[in-house]
Amino acid sequence: MTHKELIELIYKYKEYLNEAFINNKLSSAPDELVEINLIIKVANKYKLNQMYQRFVYAILDRIDYSVVFQDYIKEHKELVRLINRFKLNKNEYYKDRILELCEDLYLKFFERDRQIRKKILDLYQEQTLEIELILNEANDILAQIGELIEANKNILKTFDELKKIDTAFRAKLVLLDEGFLEFVNNIHLFIKDLSKFINQTKIKRAQNKKFLKLSN
Repeated sequence: MTHKELIELIYKYKEYLNEAFINNKLSSAPDELVEINLIIKVANKYKLNQMYQRFVYAILDRIDYSVVFQDYIKEHKELVRLINRFKLNKNEYYKDRILELCEDLYLKFFERDRQIRKKILDLYQEQTLEIELILNEANDILAQIGELIEANKNILKTFDELKKIDTAFRAKLVLLDEGFLEFVNNIHLFIKDLSKFINQTKIKRAQNKKFLKLSN
């Protein structure tokens, strides 16, 4: 199937795809969508392919936590595995895989930075949720951001080692260094800003309780 044919198929079944996206399930689905795995049968219902969901989230600029707070340990292990194999035989195949993975990690860091920034801004502007729910969500995000620090350290440490192995790796990573450093620094800024927001929200919650008590 070509890209154009896929676009035509999505347009043809746009109502099915929209319902699956909104309701997170379908009771039935066209065979054509199931055959190309755009819709996947799970037990007695049909669900959107997660990759398609992530694409939609990215284009609509919505938060997908599985992408923002994904498991970077897996990527780091794959990078270390490829480095060890390259050290053994200096095969160009592994060199290309390593360079691609470095770029892939950069793009993930970039998207993660953008999405965390947006989510924190959404929390600042939240008007519909109760203060208790906002606090819970802010604390959850803060905890997940904190877990990224260790992942960042391990990946950047491996990058430093990678620069010493081959000039091609050094050339690539030197170009990406400034961006990676910015993303890492932003994590600490996000933690600082979010901690401040949580403290301010707790103060607001205490004030609201005091006002309610006085009112009663």
